[in-house]
Amino acid sequence: WPNADLSMHLSRLPVGPWVGIKTRSDWFADGRGVTESEIHDVYGRIGRSTQAVVLAPASSA
Repeated sequence: WPNADLSMHLSRLPVGPWVGIKTRSDWFADGRGVTESEIHDVYGRIGRSTQAVVLAPASSA
């Protein structure tokens, strides 16, 4: 299995019971992709995350 890499950086802890995520993804024809997300709470932006992703067909076992 490929290494699923996820990094998250927060400038402070979230306030309140909800966290919002605004995401953008870039995909390539060979199944590779990168996702970037802005993380926010009721007072505004608190951080960012990035993730390297791979789409591959599931094997039939």
